[in-house]
Amino acid sequence: MINKFRYLILGFALMCLFALPLLPISAPVTKAADHLESPWVSKDPGADIADLYFFLDPNDNSKVILAMDVEGFVVPAELLNQCCFSEEITYRFELETTGDTKPDKFIDVTFGPHGSRRAPQVATIKLPNGKSFQAFTTVQRQPGATPNSVSEANALRVTTDPATGVSFYAGLTDDPFFFDIIGFNRYVIKLVDRNPTAKGDLTRARDSFAGFNIHMIALSIPVDMIKGSGNIIGANAATLRPKNGVRLPGGQVKGSGELVQVDRMATPVINTVLVTSLARKNEYNATTVSDPPDKFFSDILFTFRFIRTSDEATNAAAGLLKMGDYLRLDTTIANTNLGVGEKFAVTPGYVGFPNGRRPGDDTIDTILYFVNSLEPLGDGVDTNDREFGKVFPFFAQPNQPPRKDDPPTTQF
Repeated sequence: MINKFRYLILGFALMCLFALPLLPISAPVTKAADHLESPWVSKDPGADIADLYFFLDPNDNSKVILAMDVEGFVVPAELLNQCCFSEEITYRFELETTGDTKPDKFIDVTFGPHGSRRAPQVATIKLPNGKSFQAFTTVQRQPGATPNSVSEANALRVTTDPATGVSFYAGLTDDPFFFDIIGFNRYVIKLVDRNPTAKGDLTRARDSFAGFNIHMIALSIPVDMIKGSGNIIGANAATLRPKNGVRLPGGQVKGSGELVQVDRMATPVINTVLVTSLARKNEYNATTVSDPPDKFFSDILFTFRFIRTSDEATNAAAGLLKMGDYLRLDTTIANTNLGVGEKFAVTPGYVGFPNGRRPGDDTIDTILYFVNSLEPLGDGVDTNDREFGKVFPFFAQPNQPPRKDDPPTTQF
């Protein structure tokens, strides 16, 4: 079990999320964990990280699962058209293994061109030990009009590198994030007005992400390959583009120069916690995880002072910043499942978020627990709309367009 002090730090930091709308400034509408959270990444969907997942493989705790998803809200009808990953972007996992804010190891994933929707892209995976291997992405297919035409599900194409034991998947999956955005926003508005009926708006129980697909990059890695001298590993996801770009005849963009960060993501709410304006959201995404952590502390400090929070709580938030924005996973804490149906501070033996993050961890209810004075509170959406897989990559297969004889759905 993670020690209580770490939970205390997280709790005070998460409380800032809900304090921000109370400030005398224009508060942005909640976009989700990190989907479309700032103006610049909203204009660059291929580089827009939605969520980062980091957990021990429940089937084999000697392996850790690292996954980031990008370019969300892909409707089933566009499954073929929005099938692919940008060949101009470097998708990077940054790993911290020494207990400070500076990443110590990196995993870079890049993709080759996609000349046909019927052919896979070739991904190149560069590992922390300097070795690389290549793998194919999953080709997206749609079923025909009858059940006997094409298989309902796309086969999730997994490649395992025999030299390192690392497995890789890249392709569309169902978006694993579950959350009622509308109910949450109505709840926040009433909190701003000090309306005592605010909790009543968390009873819609409508998953705003149900039925949508997302681009997923997932790796299964031996723990010993990424662990440092200690047992706790921090993970951050980042997307990067070359600093310079020239558009060639035919539309191809040729990049050159150093890689520049477009987006980053670790703790589900941290970008919302740390900013008080859309401009600062852009700035946060552009700063690296190893930049001075107190760069955004004035925002946090202002928030705490505004709500007259104690010095103890303010110092706790400062402590979180000093640790850097990482999902930190204690590799000595055994994990036996994906977290489906479990609740932070409710389920005995809970080992999920903020100890890493499993696909089934209800991160929103964890946040609401701290907002609600350490009493359980939820948004009514407790699980993903589709069942997760039993083996790597674990995420559900992408949603397909319905056929004429399929039963009606109310997921959307």
